[in-house]
Amino acid sequence: MTSNPVRCFRKRTLLAATSVLLGPLFIPVAASAAEAEGKVMPFDLPVSARELKSGHRPVLSHSGHLLAYTVGERPITSSGADRFMSNGVPGQIPNTAIWLVDLVSGETKAIGQGVGNCWRPVFSPDEKSIASYCDGGDAPQLWIHDLASGKSRRISEARIKASLWTGDEPIWLPGGEQLLAPLVPEPLSSGARPESGPAAAVTFQTTGGASSGAAPASDASAIALAKHVETLFHADLAAIDVAGGRVRTIVSHDYAKPPSAMLLSPSGRWISFISHVGNETGGARPNIDLGVAPVGGGAAKLVAERLTRMESHYLKGSHFWHPVRDEIFWVQDGGLWTAGADDGFTPHRVSAKLSTAIPDALGLMNDGNALVVGIDPLDDPAYLEPHPGAFELVRLDGRAGRRIEIPSGFLADNLVRDGDGRLWQPDANSVAARARERATGKTAVLRLDILSGAVSSMWTDFATIDPVGQVRGSQDLLAIYEDNSTPEDIIRFNPDLSIKQRVSHVEPRLDGFTFAPPVLFDTPVNRLDGAGNSVKSALYLPPGAKRGDRLPTVVTVYPRSTTRVGKFGGGFQQTMPASIFTTRGYAVLVTELPVRPLGEISPSVVDDVKGLLTPQIRHASDLGYVDMSRLAVMGQSFGGYTTASLLIESDLFRGGIALAGAYDLTYLTAFMGKNRDFGYPPGAIEQYWNIKGLPWANMDSYIQLSPFFQAGRMQAPILIAHGSNDLIPIEDARKMFNALRFAGKTAEFAEYAGEAHVPSHWSTANAADLGRRAIDFLDRYVKPAREPGSSVANAVSP
Repeated sequence: MTSNPVRCFRKRTLLAATSVLLGPLFIPVAASAAEAEGKVMPFDLPVSARELKSGHRPVLSHSGHLLAYTVGERPITSSGADRFMSNGVPGQIPNTAIWLVDLVSGETKAIGQGVGNCWRPVFSPDEKSIASYCDGGDAPQLWIHDLASGKSRRISEARIKASLWTGDEPIWLPGGEQLLAPLVPEPLSSGARPESGPAAAVTFQTTGGASSGAAPASDASAIALAKHVETLFHADLAAIDVAGGRVRTIVSHDYAKPPSAMLLSPSGRWISFISHVGNETGGARPNIDLGVAPVGGGAAKLVAERLTRMESHYLKGSHFWHPVRDEIFWVQDGGLWTAGADDGFTPHRVSAKLSTAIPDALGLMNDGNALVVGIDPLDDPAYLEPHPGAFELVRLDGRAGRRIEIPSGFLADNLVRDGDGRLWQPDANSVAARARERATGKTAVLRLDILSGAVSSMWTDFATIDPVGQVRGSQDLLAIYEDNSTPEDIIRFNPDLSIKQRVSHVEPRLDGFTFAPPVLFDTPVNRLDGAGNSVKSALYLPPGAKRGDRLPTVVTVYPRSTTRVGKFGGGFQQTMPASIFTTRGYAVLVTELPVRPLGEISPSVVDDVKGLLTPQIRHASDLGYVDMSRLAVMGQSFGGYTTASLLIESDLFRGGIALAGAYDLTYLTAFMGKNRDFGYPPGAIEQYWNIKGLPWANMDSYIQLSPFFQAGRMQAPILIAHGSNDLIPIEDARKMFNALRFAGKTAEFAEYAGEAHVPSHWSTANAADLGRRAIDFLDRYVKPAREPGSSVANAVSP
């Protein structure tokens, strides 16, 4: 008999996942059927819907005729994995498959059926086969799929060092006789464990040192960080024979700078690789080193050290090869650099005048004669990407470049490019950048004229567009596209973005739903990040709702969040699908909370949030959509902590839903995780909660800012949901619930066995159960009209 995966006061109900075959292709994108408007979103549909796997960029063949993409659906039950399963497969890979579409005929078919989960497809040079990783042998290994026969075969027993991020994909060598791939180093792949015996102690040591500030190298937290980097990134970079499976190491994991991922030079004679080295510059972001090595054998060479690793690209995006020359380009310390095989990969600065270039905002023109790089960052948030204030055209043929200013009405994100850094060119004299229209919050694509420097808007919409690449032989753009009423799919755009065709049809079950665009509004506030004097909010409404309806509203919170729109049905807000609320009569208010920058000490991050949040809620009420007497607050992780804190410090809310939150900050510094890792280091507590020092040096602050210690002041009912496999220990959530119980407060606690930190990644059964439980909680405590003189803080417990 299996154990109950949900521990709660109330009986759970589990819904089975539904499997749907992919539909026909090249269907024009159109609004869903009007008669479907007003349908209620089933709890299991948004959390079981097939989706294009995040972090798995679709791949075009060399001719541009074929496209391979990776589709996933959640397992019905949890795998129990957090980041990785026990066999080394990433935790989000189960129920993943590769699909192939012929862009000429529209024919589509699945690849690699019957060999387990498959991901990271790459086309062979002759386009007759696809290589990918599959786990049909109980571990991630390299497989070949013949496109004509449909047969698949494993080419080697070697275990792949699979990654959570794009950049670990296999690479074909010219001729198609060998593949390059990152492998699990032998000491890690053996699976060896200490022999059993009468003494089985696991011991730890600490040599002491300062209790705040930088930890000594021998400190347990530094040791844990080094182990974390090794587990996630270090690999053997190897060449594998397609015919016989023979493995030849090119760069070993025991190289002075252990490699993580690689790119192949145009000639196929060299690889470039990156090595994760932690934070050696003392900045807000980690660092990586860049090296090169000959594919045929020979010593590796370190080319550049301490590059900045951007959050959006852990393995890929730090550098690119020239389209035809064995020459690499990267950004370091604000400058643009290059190194090539012709001079032994000696680094040279490309342009002496560039001093504000942004890492990962780099792309190459199709003719290979120029690059475009983002410059003059408008901001530098600690874990988001900086926005370029301008772009610089850098010519490689000696001619003068050009500065291209971004108009003040737009906030640029990045260049429109493929995974190899090749820029999409709508015409021979222009490139494009994604941006956000400041006045409306719409996503925009800007045309950058490289001759005149003029910038014009090609397209704006409340939508999400993620470039795949330019279709060879044309100026058409392939992109992953999604808007409020169009589920995520791969779309082919013509050069001016005026016509689009659907290339994939990933989840037909979503076709029957339509949603109104969000209501966006700006609220004057004193931003604490120094980036202006207003914040932008988005309000998602039930079908047919209008101004004056005064709706019960779920307010989402996460400190340092920004408001982004353009997801189907409002997307997942704080890891919960907005559509399950809006189709049941609730408005969802998504707020922007620019609290003080990481590391800047303040009296209370919750006070910061209140000062930013309350004006946004009142503004939504003034617009006539929100009922101020029927408000709930909801957040996940740091937002879960914020939810509990707001229910203590504010009387605005009738209830709150806290997901995967932290409640006792003293516990965060002290717990030891299931993998023998240690609690949050002092720097993390200081950065996120703005508390200086460890508990014994500043106990008053820890008590004041920990909901656990303030449970007796809780002013409204709370639903606490937590996975037993969460990186924030489940015991913290149990403690919080018990504190509320002893304090006589109304609380519900749902513990989900085997689930990790992010509910939107949970199994279908548990994610659907959480949605059902949330609606039931809101229907009991928030939706009913409040009787005069009633108190929600001491309502009858279920």
